Amino acid sequence: MKKVMVTGAGGFLGKHLVHTFLENGIAVCAVVSPNDPTYETYAHDRLYVMHMDLYHVLEHIQEFPTDIEVMYHFAWIGVRPELRNDLDTQLANINMTLDCMKLAAAIGIQKVILPGSTNEYLYYGKPLD
Repeated sequence: MKKVMVTGAGGFLGKHLVHTFLENGIAVCAVVSPNDPTYETYAHDRLYVMHMDLYHVLEHIQEFPTDIEVMYHFAWIGVRPELRNDLDTQLANINMTLDCMKLAAAIGIQKVILPGSTNEYLYYGKPLD
């Protein structure tokens, strides 16, 4: 791989993955929340940081590089126990994830990795309790 995208790059897993990629010579497009300061003081010639609300990602397709090979999708809100069963929160996440898949198709990303609880919500088929 030469270039990857990491959504949720300001979170625990995202930050570690970004650093691992950079240490291994892989360029990273790190997508973080609009006010996330995670990479403000971190300079690296292979790091491109995008501050963005992914709930509106389709409005920004033209801002993304088109040479990304793999997207790692970690962006997800409502992971705290009291929000995991909040249907509105999780439906918003699912819709955002679907928009990220549309983004991937639009800019030619060939592989998308969806780790964590994303798959639990996408395939459960009814509100979780």
